[in-house]
Amino acid sequence: MSNATMTSMAAVTLNFISLIGTIFIGLICIFMLSVLLPSIIRKHNLVLILIANNYLALLVFALVA
Repeated sequence: MSNATMTSMAAVTLNFISLIGTIFIGLICIFMLSVLLPSIIRKHNLVLILIANNYLALLVFALVA
């Protein structure tokens, strides 16, 4: 195997692992939201949690990309 082939295989493997990690973190965020939503009554708290979740998703995307 040449160096280019090994490098591209490593890149594909790392991208696949990061994709799985992103999906896993997204599922954790959805699970946390579904657990927290029933206990939230005021809309203000809901907006804050949605904003925090959005920033968390952007951070994960920035780390992966």
